[in-house]
Amino acid sequence: MNGYKNAAVSQRTNIRVKNEIINKLKADRVVQIFVLLDKANLMFKNYKVSLSAGLEDNLIAAIRPQWNYRGNNRIKVQELPQEDDNVILETTPPIIGILKTVKIKLGSEYLKNGFFNFSKKDLNFLPEEPMPVNIYLGHDSQYCFQGRFLFANQNGQPRVHGNKNLKNWFLDKNYRKGDIITIDIITHDTYRLN
Repeated sequence: MNGYKNAAVSQRTNIRVKNEIINKLKADRVVQIFVLLDKANLMFKNYKVSLSAGLEDNLIAAIRPQWNYRGNNRIKVQELPQEDDNVILETTPPIIGILKTVKIKLGSEYLKNGFFNFSKKDLNFLPEEPMPVNIYLGHDSQYCFQGRFLFANQNGQPRVHGNKNLKNWFLDKNYRKGDIITIDIITHDTYRLN
């Protein structure tokens, strides 16, 4: 709820939803807020799996909340397995083609904070505004998580925040300042780091 209470200027969705909540409360309407405490501690290949992130698209597709523009326009309903079914999770990289491959030299801030900057010459292949992005790690793309694309600092440098997930991957792979990583731009909002 803090994301709605203290939404930053760049968090347009949070600001919009916060205003919707305030308007409903002012009109003496009931606002239901559901919270999922992720105590499942699910792991896949030594990576923590976020239960809430994994359920989000399916819940949006099932509930189709009026305020969720993305869910009402793009998410297709997916069938969830029954609780008692034996479910085998596999990772199959959905990577068909690559728009562009770039090389990025890692700086100490990249390693310390789990982000990287694209060059401005890559802007034709990147989002036009801040948005969530998919980040695949490793050539076999066995691990994927959601990061955030934005424009950093005053000069509008294109940046991708992977935060703790990316920081841990840099550490696991023993990357150091000055190392070069290869990033495949699969789509404007999907990247693979090698």
